Amino acid sequence: MFVLGVYLFRRIGKHTPIETANRRDALDILRERYARGEIDTDEFNNRRDILQNK
Repeated sequence: MFVLGVYLFRRIGKHTPIETANRRDALDILRERYARGEIDTDEFNNRRDILQNK
């Protein structure tokens, strides 16, 4: 039973973290908002920096 738990734990750890996928999606949304003129350059740069530093 213990061996099975270790095996599953290691398998789960090999997958790409969800945070990385979410960051990419958030950056895409941010770029779209900037392109539509919903946010200005300063706000875009600030939010981009925050997302990239996570």
